[in-house]
Amino acid sequence: MEEKTNKKLEEINKFLKENQEKAGEGKSSGFENGNTGNKTKKTQMEGMLESENLDKQTRATDASITNRMQEIEESLALKIL
Repeated sequence: MEEKTNKKLEEINKFLKENQEKAGEGKSSGFENGNTGNKTKKTQMEGMLESENLDKQTRATDASITNRMQEIEESLALKIL
């Protein structure tokens, strides 16, 4: 799960970096630059939100696994007694 999350974050960061570079190349185009900047900001926000959602999902999964492990450990401890 963590590998998938890390891979997805790398893809998002690469995508954002490429869009920033493209936006930087078109600065001399006046009005279009503003439009490109807005698209870049929107893309960055979408990437950041997706990144945050993946992080939340990973933490929720980790918590779920940890809770289940504790339940199993407690169950085993009771059986030993």
